[in-house]
Parts: sequence; structure tokens; C-alpha cells
Amino acid sequence: MLGIFCRLWYRDGKAGYLADLPRVLDYVLGVARLYPALLDFADLVAKAVGDRDLTQPRTAPAPAG
Repeated sequence: MLGIFCRLWYRDGKAGYLADLPRVLDYVLGVARLYPALLDFADLVAKAVGDRDLTQPRTAPAPAG
């Protein structure tokens, strides 16, 4: 879901789903941390996101075309 929400912004210019990213990220990390095999994944994702506000897009999307 995280990737789909980002794609909707970057490819389609639909920023509405960005507001859902923090909640979905918390869910993904919470579930991943329940499984020892996914702990490295959870750490990688958490480190990549850092303290960035996911509800704010980095740049304007490219024009569709």
C-alpha cells in the first residue's frame, strides 16, 4: 500500500492518499516487528523514512503523458 499511495502522487498527481501514509507505515512496521524474519526489513524502512513528514510530498509529480 505504501508504494501504491506514493505512485498515486508521483504518477497521477493524487495527493489525497498521502494523508494515509503515516497510519499505513505504522501498521506495516508494527506487523513486521512481530516476525523475527522481518525485523531487518522494518529497520530498513524506518531508517529510510526517518522523521520525514510523509503527508507532505517531496516534489510536484511529473505531468502525465
